[in-house]
Amino acid sequence: MIVSMTGFGTARYDSEAIRVAIEIRSLNHRHFKMVLKATEPYQWLEPEIENTVRRYVQRGVVQVQLRVVRQAQSSDYSLNRIALLSYYEQLRSLYRELALEGEPDLEGLVTLPGVVNSLEEGEQSPREHWPTIQKVLEQALLGLQQSRRQEGQVLAQELRRLEGEIREQLRAVRQRSEGLVEAFRRRLHDRLQQLLSEQGITVQPTDLLREVAIFAERSDIGEEVVRLESHLDQFLCTLDEAESSGRKLDFLCQEMFREANTMGAKALDAAIGQAVVQIKTFIEKIRELVQNIE
Repeated sequence: MIVSMTGFGTARYDSEAIRVAIEIRSLNHRHFKMVLKATEPYQWLEPEIENTVRRYVQRGVVQVQLRVVRQAQSSDYSLNRIALLSYYEQLRSLYRELALEGEPDLEGLVTLPGVVNSLEEGEQSPREHWPTIQKVLEQALLGLQQSRRQEGQVLAQELRRLEGEIREQLRAVRQRSEGLVEAFRRRLHDRLQQLLSEQGITVQPTDLLREVAIFAERSDIGEEVVRLESHLDQFLCTLDEAESSGRKLDFLCQEMFREANTMGAKALDAAIGQAVVQIKTFIEKIRELVQNIE
């Protein structure tokens, strides 16, 4: 199954304690690389996040955006009894000095500096919420995986179409090359007959055969055609494999291009040369698409 390296996935989770939102985008890259943007202090979860992402993605740049909003909890606040009592005793003493009636208001004292301690953002433990974040992350990764597979199906269809175009050109090359040597022999014989008849000289069969043999050896592209067809067969088999293999497909493209180059260099025929140009054009298109495959 062909899997594209580009895709998108998202997932959210809301509760009274925490809100989590994750967006994941993947792009082309020869190797695996993860880029994390996270709310403080959850960037410290990067090792755990990367280990989870690697279970779903083997190759490509994966951009993970993690937004976490932690709702305030009662356990986040504590009363500093020593500070409160100190404020209270000082106010009581002041009340007596000023002959004021009543007692100091405790509600007002709570707002004074140092009476209530709150848990600072940097003091929060991100790993406390990792189980929840991991579930949301896996949901987003499943969405990313589905997106990449859908795009992979589109890529596979186009790759099969281009492979068919190459085979069509190869059939034309094979048919043209079968009569190429005989056509050269006739042209050479007629040309020599025309040039030598005026001098009363006849063409010797041995000389003609030698030239034809040299031409046949130089222009024989049968081996290249067979190898290119074999590479195309391997290419189709790789497309049907259970695991996506972009590197293998890229290697096959290089081999196909090498055979096409050799064919173009050896083919001493304009029609074959044009077909080879078309073949190389289709292989280049395949190579561009293969760069997107995991």
